[in-house]
Amino acid sequence: MGKNKKRIIKNRRREIAVKNLQYSNLKSDNINSKTNESKHRQEIKVLIEEKKYNAAMEKIISLFDTGHTDYDLMFDLAEIYYATHDYQRAEKWAFNSLKTQKTGKPFILLAQIYSDNNDTEKMAGALNDALRLSESISDADGELMDDMLLVVELAYDADIIAEKYPYIAKKMEEDEAGIDMNLSTETDEEQQQDNIAKDIDEELAAEDDRTDNTKHATDDESLQSAQSAADSIEQMINTELAKDSGQTPADDIEQPSAQMAAEQATGNDITNSTTSAAEPAIESISAGILQEDTSLTDKIKKLNAVAAKYYFDDDFTSTQFFLETAFSIDAHDEGTLRNLVQVSLRQKNKGKAADYAIRMPMVDFVLLDKIKNN
Repeated sequence: MGKNKKRIIKNRRREIAVKNLQYSNLKSDNINSKTNESKHRQEIKVLIEEKKYNAAMEKIISLFDTGHTDYDLMFDLAEIYYATHDYQRAEKWAFNSLKTQKTGKPFILLAQIYSDNNDTEKMAGALNDALRLSESISDADGELMDDMLLVVELAYDADIIAEKYPYIAKKMEEDEAGIDMNLSTETDEEQQQDNIAKDIDEELAAEDDRTDNTKHATDDESLQSAQSAADSIEQMINTELAKDSGQTPADDIEQPSAQMAAEQATGNDITNSTTSAAEPAIESISAGILQEDTSLTDKIKKLNAVAAKYYFDDDFTSTQFFLETAFSIDAHDEGTLRNLVQVSLRQKNKGKAADYAIRMPMVDFVLLDKIKNN
């Protein structure tokens, strides 16, 4: 019993030390053994990768106890708190790490925290600072930022982004220029392929001319066969067009908005066949996201981002489809549930909104008041 009691007291003291440690009290004493220090740091990285967060935190504390309170350890601690959904402490230690070294990574982590809390304004500010400080961004961080930047682009007009978040505006311009350059490169490659195909056709035509005199008897047959095949193909195409009239491409995300624009321009309702045709497109977009080789968290964020685009177009049915797909991946994701509450309210369905609200990891009374008074 005595040994267990001492161990419990020792662990409790370590927990209190982490909670109460302030940047003003940080030291920079040298650890007695550099080899031991390096070993601890390597072990911390491995433990974090293996999601053994308690063990990693204990080793960070052991280095804190010897005066090593540098950027790397602080940022590691911030990432551990974020991974365990302790957003308040994750935010605190991200800022602590920035006091020792100004880099973009803590701001990317802060942007993730604000994104999870649906605080778009703070998220945009953190992303702007990350782009301001980061000369180069890893592929993994780049994918995270792209998803969050899409939300900023949807939430704010271009002139507001340029005024409040100049580094985001610059990134958007660079991305657009990169897309144009890629399209130009693809066009050049297609032109080269067309030229090669043309040369091959000319060579084949020359070969045909050389052997033309030997196959007069079969030319008429070949021509009739080709014409027959062409007629059959044309008939098949016409049949398919008549059967699937109005079907939209499955990978066109903008199609629902285009349908709404057409409806407003003509003043008429869109036909049921057009509405039905949009459903496979939406399902195809969702299936494409689900089949991507990314984490479930990334899939949830992307589904919410696509849902946001339809939400801005007042297409609440499509919005709910993508949100419920995200909900099927994680029924406790706070951001998805909060968005489902909002779209349910816009659909005048207070019962469903309340059902999503009470499923949140922590019931939000402000959100319940909004449902009650809607």
